[in-house]
Amino acid sequence: MIYRSHPWKELLHPNIAFWQLKEAERVKRIIPILLLFLFFSAVLSFVRAYIGVGTEELAKHLPQYTDEQRTLLHLLFAAGHIVGGMVVPLLFLFISSLAFYALFEETDWAKLIAAQLPVWLIFLIGETALLLLEWAFGLDPLASPFSLGVWGPYLTDDRLVWALLRSVSLFSVWAVYIQVVALRILTDQSIGRITATVIAVDLVLAVFAAVCIEFPFEVFQS
Repeated sequence: MIYRSHPWKELLHPNIAFWQLKEAERVKRIIPILLLFLFFSAVLSFVRAYIGVGTEELAKHLPQYTDEQRTLLHLLFAAGHIVGGMVVPLLFLFISSLAFYALFEETDWAKLIAAQLPVWLIFLIGETALLLLEWAFGLDPLASPFSLGVWGPYLTDDRLVWALLRSVSLFSVWAVYIQVVALRILTDQSIGRITATVIAVDLVLAVFAAVCIEFPFEVFQS
């Protein structure tokens, strides 16, 4: 039996889709889906850079540069956004899949990658929804109304904490649910162990992402 990766079907009917994935002898269409998601991630990052989302810190220091230098800085900012928008989800996909592969040795690597693709689709849906709010209302990216990040300014001035709070969102809960269902079916392990593993892996990645988001600004301000 050949299983053809279909992230949307895996979101709508996870139990059926992941049982089919478990019983499959081969998994196909992973690379085309990966390339498609990379393209959409790059487009989202380009649009975010084009409309100036996240340029507040950069704008504070632009007056000290010449027009040519400002143009170069904007280009570098846009390029960084695009590269980051592609690299971050790729790292999440492969690092989390590698962690699950190491912790659940009975799983197949290709099947784990296929099971993580719907999680990337959730990420794209969440980023698209947030981008629309950023464009329409000038919303701070770390103050997503879909996450605990919206409470960040009321709790602390530390933007690193905001970034961590943003990682706890409606979309992240959805993603954890999909990962738990997938691993429960693929590994036959207990729901408690799988849930704890998924939360631990996602938490480590969320901390890493938060540090990467805020670290450059911290250095720039020092």
